[in-house]
Amino acid sequence: FNRCYSIARFRLLILTFDDGLLHIYQLPSMQQLRHYQKHWKPISSLVTSHEQKYLLTSSTDHRINIWNLGESPSRSLS
Repeated sequence: FNRCYSIARFRLLILTFDDGLLHIYQLPSMQQLRHYQKHWKPISSLVTSHEQKYLLTSSTDHRINIWNLGESPSRSLS
């Protein structure tokens, strides 16, 4: 993987990979909730909104995805 991000509020662990794949796991069980292939090049940045409701991913493929973590960790707004 190339990035690892933890979101304490929702007890999530997010891993990204060089091929743009994103995995979301529930902590502490490490149960995989979802995986996405919204990017086709490495994810270069992960950031959450102040209230940790949204996750923004950017990639070297020049795309930005916004994920709604408040309702469901799997919902993408892109």
